[in-house]
Amino acid sequence: MKLVWSKAAIHDLDEIAIYIAAESERDAEFVETRIQQEAQLLSRFPRSGRLGRVLGTRERVVGRTPFILVYRIVLAQVRILRVFRGARKWPVRL
Repeated sequence: MKLVWSKAAIHDLDEIAIYIAAESERDAEFVETRIQQEAQLLSRFPRSGRLGRVLGTRERVVGRTPFILVYRIVLAQVRILRVFRGARKWPVRL
């Protein structure tokens, strides 16, 4: 399936990298790489994530990080909607 990132998800990823890089460039690179790897896995195995907390979404935990990819499967696309920290309060809508 084709992998598509929303503007909000790209913004989330950028903000995560900037925040972590303030402490460690190496850690920021590791987290960003892990998020990208999990997203690529979703393009091959789109139903591997659990049902999402927001109706119509799915979630994929990014291993070895505190982050979760929130996505939808739409036609032949996996759309990454947001990248959230697992401990964050979740919105009602995305």
